[in-house]
Amino acid sequence: MFSSKTKISDVLNDEDFRDFQDFLFPEMFTQHRLIRGVGLKVFDKVWSVESIVSGFNYMKELRQQGEKLFYPVYDEAAAKKDLSLKKQVLFHFPVKEKTKFAVICAGGGYESVCSFVEAFPVAEALNRMGYHAFVVNYRVGAEGHFPHPMDDLANAVSYILKHADEFNVDTEDYAVAGFSAGGHLAASFGTEHLGFAHYGLPAPGMLMLAYPVVTMGSEYGHKGSVIQLLGKENAGNMELRAEYSIENQVTDQYPKTYMWQCEADNTVPIENTKLLAKALDDHNIPFQYHVYPGNAHGWGLATGKAAEGWLKEAVDFWEE
Repeated sequence: MFSSKTKISDVLNDEDFRDFQDFLFPEMFTQHRLIRGVGLKVFDKVWSVESIVSGFNYMKELRQQGEKLFYPVYDEAAAKKDLSLKKQVLFHFPVKEKTKFAVICAGGGYESVCSFVEAFPVAEALNRMGYHAFVVNYRVGAEGHFPHPMDDLANAVSYILKHADEFNVDTEDYAVAGFSAGGHLAASFGTEHLGFAHYGLPAPGMLMLAYPVVTMGSEYGHKGSVIQLLGKENAGNMELRAEYSIENQVTDQYPKTYMWQCEADNTVPIENTKLLAKALDDHNIPFQYHVYPGNAHGWGLATGKAAEGWLKEAVDFWEE
């Protein structure tokens, strides 16, 4: 089994992970020697190495039990025409019972997808609560300008719904969870204009948003996400930035929402969740909003942190 002292190369080359080794770590992290050093000093006091290790060990257990886990969701013909589609894949964390499911979008500033920090550990936790979980690897960077990330999330949800019997999932009342830029993607999916309705999909029953990027049109926008999602050439297009600012797209059909953030978040200003909370309140959308002390960004499951237990609270709200 893996530990904090396991070499990253040993995770990548593990025989159980061979089919999907390219999707375990963003490339920028694979140069580091040990899992415990993956935080690059910037994140070493924020990211939980224990959660990262637990997520990988759990995935290994599932593989040894014969679970497939990994699904390329674009067909081969489409991927041959557009090679970037090969980067859009889906992980299924299954449970034995037929239950509803959650789709998880990790963050990374629309420059990378840090599933190893946020999505894999949360998927494990959801499994242990009895729910199916799916982790989406969506396109980012030069290949991830709008609307490609949303195309990928919508295609993943469509794929799950079309293969519901194979996955043994209940298609009613599914949830979409997102962290940071992945939170912006999840929040965007909850809108009719950009998300579920635009793609002809049923609305999610709930959104779970952790320290999400929300606005792109105000002084509180996350500049990196703006540039990566909209493209540098569009960064000054305030009309486009307003369109992708979720507080402007909330309607009466928006899903109920659970969200949280640290009060002095040092990456995405707290005004992001405040703007979304106001928009939800204005449209009478049921929501829970929690603010925790500190300036951290990227806690993920938040094991041992002030926000520990948020996922249980979110699931309880989902079940109400």
